[in-house]
Amino acid sequence: YEREYMQLHRDTTVAALTQTPALTDGKLVWQDSPLVRAITHGRALVLDEADKASLEVVCVLRSLLEEGRMLLADGRRVAPVGSPPPPG
Repeated sequence: YEREYMQLHRDTTVAALTQTPALTDGKLVWQDSPLVRAITHGRALVLDEADKASLEVVCVLRSLLEEGRMLLADGRRVAPVGSPPPPG
């Protein structure tokens, strides 16, 4: 199985769960985090040191596990490939 890896710590923010900064051609760009890539591409996600994450981050992860989808700050809604559309 393909997998994504993400290490959590007490300073990990909810924003860091969804986007990561990268340098491309000398410019700072924001890319999808390993969490978002795992969801959208159907990959396994390895969360290292999840016990160190803040309560806010744990609540977001728990919500994702319960609902199976996540609303991102940029307005996108991510869900696993093949999942049913949200109710309503």
